Amino acid sequence: MRSTLIAFSLTLLTAAPAGAAEGVTGGLKPAPHPVLIAKLLGMPADSVARGVMLAAFRDEMNASWLHCEERVGGDWKRADSLANVFQLLDGAPADEAWTLDLSVRVPPPVRAQVLMQKGTTKEEAQLIRPRMSNISSSRGLVVAATASPPVIHGRRAEFEPVPTVVSLYFADARRTVVPSHNLPGGGYLFPWDEAGRALARIALEALLRTSGALDAAHRADLKPATRVAESQAEAP
Repeated sequence: MRSTLIAFSLTLLTAAPAGAAEGVTGGLKPAPHPVLIAKLLGMPADSVARGVMLAAFRDEMNASWLHCEERVGGDWKRADSLANVFQLLDGAPADEAWTLDLSVRVPPPVRAQVLMQKGTTKEEAQLIRPRMSNISSSRGLVVAATASPPVIHGRRAEFEPVPTVVSLYFADARRTVVPSHNLPGGGYLFPWDEAGRALARIALEALLRTSGALDAAHRADLKPATRVAESQAEAP
C-alpha cells in the first residue's frame, strides 16, 4: 500500500500540465532540462493536504519564471525574475535528466477530541478516538533540496551533492485553536498550497544554483512564506 501511494505521488508530480511548453508571450520556450524526482520524503499523511501540496508543487515547478530576491547590503530585496529552464518529466534518460532529492518536515496535525453525545456509554466512549483535524500545531516548514546534474558516461564527474536546507513559516496562517496547556502554541489553518509552491521554489533554487545560473547573492522569493534560516547542512 505504501509503495503504491509513493508511486501515485510521483506520477502526480511528473504529469506536465497542458500548455507547459508555452512561454508567457505565447511562443515556445527553449527545450527544458528534464528533472526527475529521485526521493520525496516527509509529505503530510493526510491525503487531501498531500494532494493539494503536490498539485501546487507541480504547477510551480513548471512555471516559466522563478521570482527572485537579491542581497543588497544586509537585506534581501525584490530582484528580476529568472527564466525557469527546468521541467518535471517522467522517464527521461539518465544522461539528460537532473535529479532532485527532496525532504520536508511538515508541522504535526492537531488532534481534536470528538464531543460525546448525551447517552454515550463508557464502552462506546472508549471506542471513540480523537480524530485528526486539518489544523496544524505551527506555521513552520523545513525543506531540504539536493539537485544533481545528469549522469554522463555512467557517473557524475567530480560532483558531491550538498542539500540546501531552508526553514520558513507562513506569517499569515490563521490561528483557529487558542493556546492551551496541552497545545501551548495553539493550532493554525496551514496553507498547503503555498507550502507546495515554496517547496518548488526551493527546489528550483537548488537546481539553478547547482547549474551555475544562480549566484550566492540571489535566491528564490518565497513570499508569502518568510525564511527563518538557510544553510547547507543535514537534511530533515
